[in-house]
Amino acid sequence: MGNLKLFSRLKAVLFRAAAFATGVAANAGTPCEAESDAASADFSASEHVFFLPHVGKDYGKSSSLFGKRLCVVGASHYAEGFEGCLRGNGRDVWRAMTRNVVRDYLDPDFHAGTRWPATYTRFLGAFFGRAPSAEERRRFFDSVVFFNYLQRPEGAGGRESRPELYADDRHFRAFSEVVSATRPDVIVVWGDKVWGELSRRFPDAEKANAFPRCVRAEIGGRAVVLLGVRHPSSSRFSRDDARGAFAALGILPLPSAAR
Repeated sequence: MGNLKLFSRLKAVLFRAAAFATGVAANAGTPCEAESDAASADFSASEHVFFLPHVGKDYGKSSSLFGKRLCVVGASHYAEGFEGCLRGNGRDVWRAMTRNVVRDYLDPDFHAGTRWPATYTRFLGAFFGRAPSAEERRRFFDSVVFFNYLQRPEGAGGRESRPELYADDRHFRAFSEVVSATRPDVIVVWGDKVWGELSRRFPDAEKANAFPRCVRAEIGGRAVVLLGVRHPSSSRFSRDDARGAFAALGILPLPSAAR
C-alpha cells in the first residue's frame, strides 16, 4: 500500500508538471514513396533518450497530413522531484512524460482552466492558418514526431531557465539517436536555446533557403533540413512568419489529406 501511495503521488506530480511543459524544401523521401517503420522504433533501452518521443501512428505513411516526414523538437519539460524518482515504476512514468503531454493536449476536457496547451495551439495555428479544431490537432500529432531536446527537466517552473544544460553532450546524443531512427525530412526547432545549441553542433551546415534559421545538415548519414522558429510560448512567435517558412519547405498540410 505504501508503494501504491508513492506511485499515486508521483503521477500527481507529473500531472502538475505537464502544465509547465514547453516542450512540449527538397529532401529525398516522402510518405508516398515508402511506408515508414518509425512507429516501431524502440527507445526503451536507450542509453541517451530518457523522455520517450511521441511518434504519430501516421508518421511517414501515405495517411499522413504531410507530404514529408516532419519532426518537431521542443525545448524542455518543467517538473518538480525529478532527481529522486528515477527508479522502479516511477522511472517509467517520468519517461512517458512527453507522450502524456501530447495525450493531454489532445483531450478537449483537459484544456479547461489550463494555460500550457495554448503554446501548442499557437504552433499548430501556423500550419492551419487559424486555431486548429480538435480533429486537426489529433491528425497533426498522428503525423509527426515530437520530443523535447533536454532529457531532464529544465526546472520546476516555466520561468526558470538554465541555458547551460543544453551544452551537455547527452542531450545531443539523444537528439541524434531519435532523428537517426525516425529519419525526418524536416525538423522544426522551438526557441533560441535549442537552435543555438544545434548551430554550435553543425557549424558547417549549408543554408537551405533565404530564411535566417534554415540549414541543411547530415544526421545519421542523411540530409535533413533544420528550421528554427521562435518558441511558441514567446511573444516574438509570429504565426504568419512561421507559416511562410513552412510553406517554403513544403510542410503545410496536404489539401488531399484534409478530411
